[in-house]
Amino acid sequence: MGVCVSKPSVAGSPEHYAAHAAEQTTPSTPSSPEASMSPSLYGLASLGSPRASSSRRPLSPLAELNTSDLVKQKKRLWQRIQHDGSQFRTTPEERKQFKTAFITLPSQQSCQQRQQRWNEMKQRMAEMQRIHPELEHMATEDLVALQAWTADDDYQVVQNVLEKDESPTAHGLAFAKCIISALHSLPEEYSYQGTVFTGENQLTNWVTEHYQEGRVTTGRRFFATSETKEASWQATSVEWETNSINGKRISMFSDDPTEQEVLFPPGTRFLVNHIEEVGTHPRLRIYQSQIA
Repeated sequence: MGVCVSKPSVAGSPEHYAAHAAEQTTPSTPSSPEASMSPSLYGLASLGSPRASSSRRPLSPLAELNTSDLVKQKKRLWQRIQHDGSQFRTTPEERKQFKTAFITLPSQQSCQQRQQRWNEMKQRMAEMQRIHPELEHMATEDLVALQAWTADDDYQVVQNVLEKDESPTAHGLAFAKCIISALHSLPEEYSYQGTVFTGENQLTNWVTEHYQEGRVTTGRRFFATSETKEASWQATSVEWETNSINGKRISMFSDDPTEQEVLFPPGTRFLVNHIEEVGTHPRLRIYQSQIA
């Protein structure tokens, strides 16, 4: 292990957030008037920035689609990801759909609790945009989606939603659009250049299907990594060491900044340099490089 050294305040890191927050003398914005309202599925208060109107607006309902329609939506989204690339951005309607998906996502929390959670997260992201002018151009809902990605209840609905064999859900597709939009909207200073690490328990057959030495792969999943091996998932059957060109540092938005997460959106291409067997844990280690 190398010697631990202090890192400079880098965009997207917890240090960056703390350094800028310490400079602010303005009191934080009080809770929005909508925060105490009792929500129902239709008629939930609409929370924008802390300056949002206090008028009650209905949630934009998620379309009730059958499996065939959802598969078509997934296919269209994948085509759009490949076509738009780094220019992928959500529409106002898609951001409304994400809000609905967030609040109505089946979880251990009630819709009312998730409405309150939405209010808190959106207020936090709006305050972050005030502190960090480089984020002002971004849709606040997209930033909320980044924080939601780091929550235990939420990432599972979206991580694999674009995988070929995965059955898509309306919630997962709504989450995916805003997270992808956020990653592509983050300024270049949030890009991480260097080696990142991650691990996952996967069967050898799965690795063989997805990775071959010398082959370029296009990821259909959100690929979550860490700046350090110590902060990445440990004792897994497969490890990745990836040379990142512009994976986005999202610790500043995370529920758990200690993960030092660097996240890549679906559609990112990687060149598989080498695959080696290294023992039991991990069983395989994949070395790859991001292709810009």
